[in-house]
Amino acid sequence: MKTTCESFVNILNILHKEGIMSKAALMLKENLYTSFWFAAQDFVNYVLRSKTSGVNENGEVIPGNIHKIEALENRGVSKEDIHSDCVIKIIDKLDLVLKQPLEKQKNYCYRICNNVVNDQFRKLPPAEFEVLSLQDTVKGSSVSAEDACTYEDLIGDDTYNAERMFIEQETISELTAILKEREAIEATAKREAILKEIALLSKKPAEVLVRMACTHLNMKPRELAKRLVEDGVDYTYANVLLEVSKENGIKVDHLRDAIAGNKLTAESVKAETMDEEIVSAQISRLVYRANKNLNK
Repeated sequence: MKTTCESFVNILNILHKEGIMSKAALMLKENLYTSFWFAAQDFVNYVLRSKTSGVNENGEVIPGNIHKIEALENRGVSKEDIHSDCVIKIIDKLDLVLKQPLEKQKNYCYRICNNVVNDQFRKLPPAEFEVLSLQDTVKGSSVSAEDACTYEDLIGDDTYNAERMFIEQETISELTAILKEREAIEATAKREAILKEIALLSKKPAEVLVRMACTHLNMKPRELAKRLVEDGVDYTYANVLLEVSKENGIKVDHLRDAIAGNKLTAESVKAETMDEEIVSAQISRLVYRANKNLNK
């Protein structure tokens, strides 16, 4: 799955169109809330991979989150924990996020994630520090050992809510499992769709080629035309099928069996002209024909 912020922007647009202005309102729509969780996880992945954070007043490039996280991991901080903290923080601040103008909501969430990373970075102890047990006696105490207080007696965290963190972590785990199941179902459906398309177009190998390349591998007609002219028809056809096979988990033999006995000719894609412009135009026509034949 590609790591971008497109799905997150799309879900923010949906919330805006439906007039959802709070976390409570979103939670009433279970499917939409689940979709928001998935999109938020993609968005956090995207933010945490940023290589730069702009430039400072001296024109120097400010290191991005990816470099900060690398430093944190070297000091024992888990990237997964940072990711979870960012997602949880976005959900916690969702009311504030949705109060922003739509065009500013994505950047507001970006800042939330940056703040989480920066807070973790600032909390790093100096390179040289002494590790003490919370049960150790406080140094400098003049009272007897049995009456002396420990560091644990003096340190209390009244901001950490273990129950809330546990529930949030469990929610992330459950939603991740749902996401994986959904992806598996979608992958199976796509494999079946590809095999069905090849079966329907098997007697039209030129249409099989352009359908696999332009639809399932997202090639532009010019890119495919260049490969046909430079690498030849047979080599390009075989490699396109191989790429589709690898990307979708389909045995390449299944693809070859489906098109057996129907050879792709150079003339069908006008590759014999050795002119990329002509071949590209023919590919565009074939894409249209393939779509039309599949939608009969």
